[in-house]
Amino acid sequence: MATVTLNWLIPESGGPVDSYNVYRVAQEETSASVIVDPANKLNSTPLPSTPRTYVDDSVSSGDGAYSYTVTAVNTGGESVGATPTTQTL
Repeated sequence: MATVTLNWLIPESGGPVDSYNVYRVAQEETSASVIVDPANKLNSTPLPSTPRTYVDDSVSSGDGAYSYTVTAVNTGGESVGATPTTQTL
């Protein structure tokens, strides 16, 4: 097993954040709109607004590339995904 730890900053716009969602695909992907799909969501319940971190411990060394994005959620809805980051294991 391996782990990937994600940390992120508070969005600069969009109002106060109530929670976050983390999405992952098992490929190198540069488009957040491709990653943000209910089937790719890692957290089963909304992540609290602090701390802004997520540990993915469901990956294994040698699996290849995983791309991640984070969305912010507030009373206005869910934001678009942040710029994706890719981790190669």
